[in-house]
Amino acid sequence: MKSIGILNEITVAPNAGTEVTYPVDVHGSILVLLPESSQWEEEQVFLSKVFTAAEKEMDKDVLLWPISENVHLSFPDLQHHLHFSDLFLFGVEPEQIGLQSTLPMGVPVHLGQVFLYRTDLPLKVMNSSEIKIRLWDLLKKRYKNDPTP
Repeated sequence: MKSIGILNEITVAPNAGTEVTYPVDVHGSILVLLPESSQWEEEQVFLSKVFTAAEKEMDKDVLLWPISENVHLSFPDLQHHLHFSDLFLFGVEPEQIGLQSTLPMGVPVHLGQVFLYRTDLPLKVMNSSEIKIRLWDLLKKRYKNDPTP
């Protein structure tokens, strides 16, 4: 499954032995991980609207990467292959990328130099005004330099 920002792919086998295909030639600084879904097109449209409204170019700044729920990655491998500064987990469990399950949902955190935000599945965000407002407030502060809540 291809997504915005993916030009080519490489496949590596992480320590767990599962082959993972990483996107390459990605220039975006924002990685958005979300579970593979039969509603991919609708999720992609929603996320594109959200990040574009935050003044990010989807083909330049943002990589949307739907991953299978049975794929487990390591955070250092992700950083090594994709070189992102911001990571958004939309419905992806922290354990799936080698992080602790105590990573709070809806609260921005920093892991070293990486900004990390964990939230619900894209369609759940889209259909919940509370979650959508919280995400939009965060994006405005982060990317539009808007200090107002």
